[in-house]
This record gives sequence, C-alpha cells and structure tokens, in this order.
Amino acid sequence: MNNIIKINNLEVFAYHGVHQPEKDQGQRFYINAVLHLDFQAATYSDDLDNTVHYGFVSEDIIEYFQTNRCDLIESITHQLVNMLFSKYPILKRIELEVVKPWAPLKFSFDSVSTRVDEVKTKVYLGLGSNVGDSEKTLKQAIAAIAGLDGVYTVTESKLYSSAPYGEVAQDDFLNMAVMIETNLHPTILLKKLQKIELDLGRTREIHWGPRTIDIDMILYGKEIIAEEHLLIPHRFMCERDFVLKPLLDLNPNLIDPRTNTPLINVYEALQDIYIREC
Repeated sequence: MNNIIKINNLEVFAYHGVHQPEKDQGQRFYINAVLHLDFQAATYSDDLDNTVHYGFVSEDIIEYFQTNRCDLIESITHQLVNMLFSKYPILKRIELEVVKPWAPLKFSFDSVSTRVDEVKTKVYLGLGSNVGDSEKTLKQAIAAIAGLDGVYTVTESKLYSSAPYGEVAQDDFLNMAVMIETNLHPTILLKKLQKIELDLGRTREIHWGPRTIDIDMILYGKEIIAEEHLLIPHRFMCERDFVLKPLLDLNPNLIDPRTNTPLINVYEALQDIYIREC
C-alpha cells in the first residue's frame, strides 16, 4: 500500500542564490513535499511510530534549509531529500519542490522552482576478498558503502569462505552480501563502488585472479539493465553459490527478475559447491 502525506507551500526565509544580494539579504522560498510511505498500521494503532509527523518534518526542512546555504536551489533540493530519507527510514519515495518567487532577473514572472522525485530502492551487493586481511577489508568496504551520500540502510549477510572460481591458483575467498537502500542511479552507484574498490587497493590485472576487494552489484530492485559496463542482474548470479547463499541470508524470497524464478530454487539446484560458512 502506498500512502502519502502532503506539505504545501511551507514558507522559509533563507540565503540561497548565486547573486551576492541573495546571499546577504536572503529571501522567501516555498517548499512542497509529497511523502510516500505505508502508514496503514498507524490508521489502526493511532501510534505516531507507524508514520511521520508532518509538523516534525516541516521543522526539519526549515532548520536544514536555513542552516545550509547553496548557490543553486538544485543543490539544496537534493540535500533536503537526502536528509529526509536519512532521518525517516519509513519513507519510500519523496517528491520535493523548492519554489523561488522573486528570482533577481530583469523580466517579470511568478516564480522559478526545482522539483525532484526520488525513490528509495533495495540494492544487493556481493563482496569478496582473498588478499591481505580479508575480514578487515570487508568491514572497511561496508563502512565506506554505508558512508556514501545517498545510501540510507546497510544490512549484512553472514560471512562465508569459498574455494576460488576459475583456473588461477590462489587462496580461498571470504564472501558476503549486503543490502542497501539508496536513491542513487545504478551507474552513479557503480562508479562510487568502483572508487571504494580502488581506495582499498583493488587491481584488475588477472581475470578471476586474487582480489583485495571485489564489490559487485547483483540486484537493483527488480530492474533489468543491459549496458556496456553494467549488467543487472549480475551475469553469474545464478551460477555461483557464494553469490546466492549470502543473498538468500538477506532475503529468502528474492527472485530473478529476468525469469521470475525464486533464487532459493536456483540455489538448491546448483551442482558445484564452493562455499562454507565461517
């Protein structure tokens, strides 16, 4: 069920703008927000914990909007969405508009505004390492993922050991998966994950060779993506137990969006076993 709470024309006096008078003198803005969540439980319990309080949300928007200054209303709009997703995990989607009634231009018009429509998506990542202190590296990777702007929830699977896949002689891997909730576009998320890999010493010299850290995007909601540098679901998801088992720890009801096949059925049908629980 998708319920909404609307906040219309919330007035805020703040100092956002490119021109110096805007920075020095400030001006009024109006903010419209549509908050998507499931508050069905609140309708029966009459308990605020099962929804969000529009008054508290309005106070948070005003405080953030006045405390943080940006040249572009595009920037402050994006930052407001991230703040709300971070503070209110129950929110699933946010439509937010920032209206600027008196922009400093020489011709006459009512207002200018920016509007964003952001959805929080569950994304499943596979992590592996077999070089150095692998358990420490995995923890560092998870901490870096949790610290990304636009990532709001991180849930970890159990830790597993697995024999290496392929013909390259190397040490066993430590494997796990994490589920994150994010509004980052898949290609932007991919670039951020690759940056984390590089920061932790990842190199790509040997195909299926030893790796300090490997972070693969396995599932992005129910999307099917086929781009030059990004295939979702991951092309080898259904072939490897060290990918599937950690995913099923996080959600035993996951399906392959390409075929609508439950991944538990795929896992149980696998012939090659590489994984061992640590």
